[in-house]
Amino acid sequence: MIFDEREFGDIDNDGKVDVNDVTHLQRYIAGFTDESGAPIIPDSDLGYADITDDGTIDSRDVTALQMILTNK
Repeated sequence: MIFDEREFGDIDNDGKVDVNDVTHLQRYIAGFTDESGAPIIPDSDLGYADITDDGTIDSRDVTALQMILTNK
């Protein structure tokens, strides 16, 4: 799926959906922040991380993204 010219699930915005996006999502859920203390996924990018489209970023999104990757 393409979401504003960026592929849905491309959480780290590197132009591809891969295991790095899963890791990035897991780190976000665990509360990791960037150097400035901001969440590692900015609010403007959360739509790419809500894989289940339920309005919540959680482990179900990680599982859904892993399922997408195993079916590629």
